[in-house]
Amino acid sequence: MRELTGVLERVTKTAIKNKGFTDAQVIYDWQLIVGDFLAKHTIPLKITYPHNKNTDGTLHIEVISATAPIIQTLEPEIIEKIASYFGFKAIEKIRLIHSSRKGF
Repeated sequence: MRELTGVLERVTKTAIKNKGFTDAQVIYDWQLIVGDFLAKHTIPLKITYPHNKNTDGTLHIEVISATAPIIQTLEPEIIEKIASYFGFKAIEKIRLIHSSRKGF
């Protein structure tokens, strides 16, 4: 199973980088970064950065609409968790994309 995970990561890395993720590990480690509750109700979609920068980006997150108000109040905590993961302030703000799904 570990071999399959390694192969999948290599195959998907280019596609993920095309979505704006400079480090695909954000997707693979999303649950580790934000915790079980947030990972259960959100999916990182892409990161957009200001022109010629790789800091102070906007993280676009798909969120279950019913939990959007909770996720919005946790925005500073999510940004801090990502900064701790990267070791620098990669994200300045979060844009929530509402989903009608019941869970991820």
